[in-house]
Amino acid sequence: MKASKKVKVLRPILMIFMLEHLFTGKATSQSGYHELSASWGIKSTTELSHLSEWTESFITIFSFGLVTSKTTNIKVTGPILFSWKYIPKSRWGFGVLAGNSKGSYDIILGSHWSKNQSVNHYKYSAFTISPEIDFRYIQRNMFTLYSSAAVGLTFLEEEVNRSTEKRNYADAHLSLIGLRYGQKLGAFAELGFGFKGLINFGMNLKL
Repeated sequence: MKASKKVKVLRPILMIFMLEHLFTGKATSQSGYHELSASWGIKSTTELSHLSEWTESFITIFSFGLVTSKTTNIKVTGPILFSWKYIPKSRWGFGVLAGNSKGSYDIILGSHWSKNQSVNHYKYSAFTISPEIDFRYIQRNMFTLYSSAAVGLTFLEEEVNRSTEKRNYADAHLSLIGLRYGQKLGAFAELGFGFKGLINFGMNLKL
């Protein structure tokens, strides 16, 4: 009798334990998912370092108005970026991105004592590759709110009046606010500062 009573008492406890183990096991065994993204940015640090109104103002002020500088024929593309990211069953995401930005412009230099002007033609091309990490504050079926950070390497090629120079340097980007809307296929926009631009927006696909 005592043995049968113990079995009756332990049976529901064992069933609860087995069910709990079963469900938690399924939850922990769930795999994450991958994201492929394509995006375009506006006003990246690469662009701002080449095309800045401060440069024109600095030349004018430094020369006491005797030398003038004007930037014309501005053509900028990018940054155009592609990325892959893995999101495990957590709020964090890890991945890598690569992108390219190009630009060309002319700087016209004039002086107070001469009517002649000199025109210098500039071109640049920057390729960036970087790991990226993000944190998702809100993650729903159709809506995601997140922030992200990336630190990588930029390969820059500059051309001034057909004279080419190449250099590499560490580069970074911080997206303070990112918004994504959609389920499998979604659109997103990010507000931040760095090589991806002040505003970066595009499409991504969950796999």
